[in-house]
Amino acid sequence: MTTVPAQRYRIRGRNNEIIEFDGVRLGHGSSHEDGRPRWFEVEIYRRAGGGLRYVVVTRGRTRVEGETTRTRVVETDSAFEIISILTVHHNDKTYIPRQSDRALAQAAQWDDDVRDAYINRAVT
Repeated sequence: MTTVPAQRYRIRGRNNEIIEFDGVRLGHGSSHEDGRPRWFEVEIYRRAGGGLRYVVVTRGRTRVEGETTRTRVVETDSAFEIISILTVHHNDKTYIPRQSDRALAQAAQWDDDVRDAYINRAVT
């Protein structure tokens, strides 16, 4: 596993709570395309030091007047739980959206536990 220097992150959550931590961003995915008014983003972080080991941030972004960005921040010690957090259940289908899969693939190259969870996931 390659070591990336930690930096300070400050993320605003769903209820305007602020989550601050030192760590590294392991992966990022986005459905953003020019001209589209809404898109989805996901980021996966590994904390430095103590506390819960991973931070998973998902955002529903918008440029539509009257709508606001919806952010979800989930902290976990389990790389396998990251897979669960990013798994979608919709219309009798279970899948990992391509943006989340991209972030997971990136994270897998930097973190051995995420790599194991990604390779051995039951959902694609």
